[in-house]
Amino acid sequence: MDAQTKKDVEKILSGEATVDASGKLIGAPDRSVPVRIEPIPPALSYDPEKIDAFVQNREHAKATRRLMNLRSTVRMVEDELIEQAKLEGEEKVPETPPKVDPDLLFRWAAAVEEISNEDMQRLWARVLAKESQRPGSFSLRTLEVLRAIKRSEAELIEKAAKLAIDGNFILKDDKLVARYIGFGELMVLQDLGILSGLGSMGGVNRTIGVARQDSGDFAAVIMFHGNIAILAQTSTVDSIPLPCYPLTGVGKEIIRLCRTSADLEYLYALGHHVRKLRNVTKVQWAIVRPVPEGDGVLVEATFELPNGTGTSQG
Repeated sequence: MDAQTKKDVEKILSGEATVDASGKLIGAPDRSVPVRIEPIPPALSYDPEKIDAFVQNREHAKATRRLMNLRSTVRMVEDELIEQAKLEGEEKVPETPPKVDPDLLFRWAAAVEEISNEDMQRLWARVLAKESQRPGSFSLRTLEVLRAIKRSEAELIEKAAKLAIDGNFILKDDKLVARYIGFGELMVLQDLGILSGLGSMGGVNRTIGVARQDSGDFAAVIMFHGNIAILAQTSTVDSIPLPCYPLTGVGKEIIRLCRTSADLEYLYALGHHVRKLRNVTKVQWAIVRPVPEGDGVLVEATFELPNGTGTSQG
């Protein structure tokens, strides 16, 4: 029924059909038949009743389309909640999810009413699904930024998400990062309010803390896409500085909406980059999982970093 309603709405807005007084859809006259042009064409009639009927038809069609967009996105929210429950090992979605802030919900609904593209609807559905599970995940400012983003820009953000380290920054390395994303694209991300630091001559350094291991060695854990990390062992108690482009607060929230898998080629290249830093004696990449009811991660498996930067050994 929704699919048919959408078709009817498009016909009304394009002038191919109209609605009679009872609300029934009726077809417009056959445009293929030559029509004599009168001094005042029917479409430009100054008859107040005809003008009023025309305006009401269009406003009704626009309101119906907004409702269809909202209905479609809400269905996607249900799908997203089910998918998230599966990813977290839950058998079903909680019957009473946390209450969403009314102001945020109002802004969300107003935005999705104007979105007809299914890919963008899916993105907005993910916003409400995540917010309903963890209230406060998204700010009103983030919603306003998302509202202005085009589909091509959303695809660029997803591209950048594959390079995001710890969900907080992108490595500043012209040779490494340029293989995956152009500087012009980074500038677009900065203009969107996703990235910062591109205008800094010396760059911005992100310091990775180093912790003592049971073996007595020291190691830094560089998180990558939640369940993958780079383990960098050092010879002394030190920190590991990484020049980077930091994600803004809005950028961090939006990046979390992207469902991207780790790019192994980039991961290996990043590992080799870390291995060249001072005081780093050994680098591995690892599969990790969060510590239950606490901070930090548990290492489930480690793998030696391949000699090259390709994925053939992955």
